[in-house]
Amino acid sequence: MKKLLYVICAVVFLQITTAQVKADDKAMFYVQTATELSDDMIRVSVYLDGAEDVAAIDAQIEYDPQKVSFESSSLGESFNSSFSDINYDEKNSSIHYVLLYTEPVKAHGIVMNIDFRLNGSDKSYQPEFQVNDLIDGSDEMKNISYEINYQQSDGKWQDQPDESSKIADKSIVDSTLQKYGSDTDIKNEGKTSKNTVSVDKNNTLTSESNYSNAESDKDSSDINNNKEQDGNSDHPKENDTESISDATSQNSTESISSNKSLDGNSDENETEAEKSAIKSDENGMKRDSTDKTVYLILIVMIILLIAAGTIAKKKGGRHL
Repeated sequence: MKKLLYVICAVVFLQITTAQVKADDKAMFYVQTATELSDDMIRVSVYLDGAEDVAAIDAQIEYDPQKVSFESSSLGESFNSSFSDINYDEKNSSIHYVLLYTEPVKAHGIVMNIDFRLNGSDKSYQPEFQVNDLIDGSDEMKNISYEINYQQSDGKWQDQPDESSKIADKSIVDSTLQKYGSDTDIKNEGKTSKNTVSVDKNNTLTSESNYSNAESDKDSSDINNNKEQDGNSDHPKENDTESISDATSQNSTESISSNKSLDGNSDENETEAEKSAIKSDENGMKRDSTDKTVYLILIVMIILLIAAGTIAKKKGGRHL
């Protein structure tokens, strides 16, 4: 009987201890001290560490417009997602981030980089970072507890932004990257590539699709260079998209001219051309409409996810 009692007590103690350890586990956000990009440009990186199952992040950066001007921001390689949105609010001097993941990610590395232009004589600046929601990938979409730490220019960490206005030594920035950056972050020296979601000071959002278009432009440029080297610029190849378009356009023009000569009916041909132009405009409008529909669906998904997280939090509070 005593042995059974000892076993029960041991099991209960183990469960209480395990629950306490889980309750103490927290995701850690690290707002790095600013890195000097040029005489008047700095970059602030935000790292996340200590969470194994992140499905969504809703956060924002707030800054003092008297001290700095926003230039651009991009997501880190480890946290990049096509289901993400970055919105720059110039009026309220803030940048809002909503990151969604179809497959939960392990939280380790740079979440975002923010580039600022210094407005005064200060050598550095650190904005305020806020987290609205950090949600895990469970069916209940539970909120993950977290802490925010700000690195000071001397390398120490505090719970408030650095106000020293001093630029940190490069060794401090490098050590932070080595400690909290992902393998990709370290390989890229903390920089983000063009295929990550980013926004500029005009609030123009770019993503992987834009990067693909840029790659396509590069390929087209290479094709044109090859044409010039071969001396065949006047005789386009079949696989040259731009040349095919030019040839098609030229053939269409010659065909229309021929029809005019044969039929003497230029007005009818012009009408057909106008109809083709109208049809092309309609197709463009349909594509724009499709893009807007996709964007609206994404916004609805974000709202539903945040609402579900809030409901789950309230239910959890009632159980407590």
